[in-house]
Amino acid sequence: GMVMANLKGLSILPTNIITQHAYQIGAFMEVVLLSLALAQRIDTAQKDRLRAQRELVKVHKQSIKNLRRYEELYNDAITGYFQVTEYGDFININPAYARIFGYDNISDFLAQVDSTKALASNKDALIILARLLKEKLGVVDYEIEAQRKDLSLIWVSISMKASYGEMGQLEYYEGSLLDITERKENQYLREQAITDRMAAMEQLVVGVSHEVNTPLGNAYTSASHIQIKLHQLQQDFHESKVTKDGLERTIEDTMESSDLLLGSLGKVDSLIQNFKRISVDQLGYTSKDCDVYCLINDALTTMRWKL
Repeated sequence: GMVMANLKGLSILPTNIITQHAYQIGAFMEVVLLSLALAQRIDTAQKDRLRAQRELVKVHKQSIKNLRRYEELYNDAITGYFQVTEYGDFININPAYARIFGYDNISDFLAQVDSTKALASNKDALIILARLLKEKLGVVDYEIEAQRKDLSLIWVSISMKASYGEMGQLEYYEGSLLDITERKENQYLREQAITDRMAAMEQLVVGVSHEVNTPLGNAYTSASHIQIKLHQLQQDFHESKVTKDGLERTIEDTMESSDLLLGSLGKVDSLIQNFKRISVDQLGYTSKDCDVYCLINDALTTMRWKL
């Protein structure tokens, strides 16, 4: 409008209704253009808002889906999940937690049990757990003996951590719990089997030691007798007192003692071989055919002192 007015003043444009109202026409056009720009801006903003709303709805639906999936996992898990206060009072549990302690459902559990203190059979272990939580703010795989609804005892493994609020204050403890009774029983059976095996081996060693002691004593006596006879023969030889009869008696006594010595040492060797064979069989290193009669006879020989 200003340009048209200036051009009319310079007589470049003729005087007519358009040039006479150039300012009004220019202002009107400006309003129209601004209105169109504003309308486009509003349309763009509305489209952006609709797009954002659709994205928000999509995220909201995905969040709901994730929450439902977590809820299903939480409810169908075989691991017990729980939340308790600083003093051990229950805030929330999942169905598996109730089932582990013999309760039909969560409501049944919470109606009869209000605190972890009612579940622990060993109060000292619970005190240690509370101290560890305060010192380390969490525990992993802490084993404790607990009591079920029917008063039977089970072993459970507990993992817990502290949960804090926005201001840094402790809100509650949350964690998981597993029934490890079967694992503890298997561990006890393994330890008992090792203990029993060691006790059997100890008895076997004692039996073999007792059996070996007699032939070793005989062998020692025979060797001492041979030494005495040879020493006496040496002394008679130096004193020229050796006679034919005396030499024959010395040789005869020495031969008898040698036979007894060899027999005793053979018995010791046999007992040691039996012991080695039984030890290998006890440890289960090899599998082989065997003569049951000889095996029983060897065992009876080895354990005769106990029978």
